[in-house]
Amino acid sequence: MLHGHRIGENLAYRWSSNHADYSVADAVEGWYREIKDYDFSKEDNPLSTTGHFTQLVWRATQEMGVGKAHDNKGQYFIVANYRPPGNLIGSFKKNVFPPVSRTYL
Repeated sequence: MLHGHRIGENLAYRWSSNHADYSVADAVEGWYREIKDYDFSKEDNPLSTTGHFTQLVWRATQEMGVGKAHDNKGQYFIVANYRPPGNLIGSFKKNVFPPVSRTYL
């Protein structure tokens, strides 16, 4: 962790009784699926339903780090950190763009 630097963060958690793997790709796909709730014509969208997506694709973010941990009880934790952080009020239109293809998830 970088002390003194603001970071953005996405978190994912999954529990599986049969210890089925939960991959980083699974978490990223889940965050990206929030695109269905995002209105590209508006400056402000509810972060409660689109915040993972917008942080994931935030144009001004230059660095991303991801970590994964699991235990012997079938719990999986995934953390993604972004620097500089996204989801800055008033900056969505210049940092979140529509996909160039409609073939996303």
